[in-house]
Amino acid sequence: MDVAVVDYQHPDAPAQFTRSLRDTGFAVVVNHPLPWDLVEGIYAEWSAFFDSPDVHRYTTPDRNVGYFPPSISEVAKDHDARDLKEFFHVFPWSEYPAEVSDAARRYGDIATEMAATLLSWVEQHTPAD
Repeated sequence: MDVAVVDYQHPDAPAQFTRSLRDTGFAVVVNHPLPWDLVEGIYAEWSAFFDSPDVHRYTTPDRNVGYFPPSISEVAKDHDARDLKEFFHVFPWSEYPAEVSDAARRYGDIATEMAATLLSWVEQHTPAD
């Protein structure tokens, strides 16, 4: 199985991407618009936020937004132990922590635009049934 490495900027990227998905179910996309320095910055600032006591101000266990500490994480079906995770749900309408920048939102916008492009490639290069 040969998973294609597709240059997002290449003129034939849409066809290469779609062909790889069809043939293998996967594709590696390089030279894409998601800046790695933005990703690193998001990890750094959110890690610091999760390590701070400020994160607990956003705990809202009765809603599906905000901070969810490991103490209230889910339990997998037919198991007793809680999942080892903590997370912060953010929606366009929900409260966003003032302690972090808007980098994660900017990343989300870029990723959503890229996803729309990739889906349009698949749509353009998939034969009709």
